[in-house]
Amino acid sequence: MASWQFDLHCLSREVVQKKFGQLPLKMSFEKFNRESHWLAPTCLKSLKAKLTRILSPMVTSGESLSWGTDEGDRVDLLAPEGLLQECFVRIDVRSTSKAFLVNLVQVAKEWDWLFYTQDHEIVQPTFYHLLFAIRKSGAFRFVEDPQGFFEELKRNELRLKEEE
Repeated sequence: MASWQFDLHCLSREVVQKKFGQLPLKMSFEKFNRESHWLAPTCLKSLKAKLTRILSPMVTSGESLSWGTDEGDRVDLLAPEGLLQECFVRIDVRSTSKAFLVNLVQVAKEWDWLFYTQDHEIVQPTFYHLLFAIRKSGAFRFVEDPQGFFEELKRNELRLKEEE
């Protein structure tokens, strides 16, 4: 991941609600990582066609399918045996594309997904909620002030060493 990219995973609203009884605002990475099937069955053919209209397909191999670019906006699907198991998204915060965000939100709504951010938050699939999550992110802080971002990292690293 580049410092200017905001990462998120797509989760099935239905699966999350069944797991927790309600929609949590946050979920630890450990809890997220323990589950293997966060997405409900999805028509992969239809999803692939929709993603191809949003981003250019990348060269893929086997169970992994990708659209976009390594350095910019990107969507990766993990679909062993043709069954969607994971959807991972990277958003290029250097030049945030409103069209990409709108289309991503539309796909998430169509398949009843939620977003799970790198800050461990569960985000509703709306343009406003997604944009708000991006603006709170380290990627956004990096793009706004790269030097300040690295100074903050250094301060946090020193503080952690002092606490040890």
